[in-house]
Amino acid sequence: MNIILSSLKYNDFGPKINHFLALIKPSIGFLLRHLINGNFSTSAGSKTIKLVHFCHGAPGIVTALAKFAEIFPEMAIQMGIKEVLQVNLDHIWKYGVLKKGFGLCHGISGNAYAFISPSIQQVLHEKSDEFLKKAQLFALLHEE
Repeated sequence: MNIILSSLKYNDFGPKINHFLALIKPSIGFLLRHLINGNFSTSAGSKTIKLVHFCHGAPGIVTALAKFAEIFPEMAIQMGIKEVLQVNLDHIWKYGVLKKGFGLCHGISGNAYAFISPSIQQVLHEKSDEFLKKAQLFALLHEE
């Protein structure tokens, strides 16, 4: 999803953008339906939300949702994306200290990145200082 949205952001598709929106919007809706207490289920139909990893939970999905909100701001407002992002980031902050290493996918780096990704900074710009501090605190855990 992030790759597709990045392509839309950095290329001028003109009127064809509506075709892509028609394809992407159901995927965003699917993600939102699987939101459970600030995180996302590990697979369709699952109620498991214990994984706060870039590849399985809120840290990776917030970057896609934020990129969607950046490209389609009116649609994102209608879908309540900004509020969902805040709930997800709160969940990452509360449960995202991972002890599996420093990798982007299963480590603390992916959770730190969720706070400082360019799209998050753009969509939730009023909280950028707070998010930078949180990412820095995650980074400090690398040293321990």
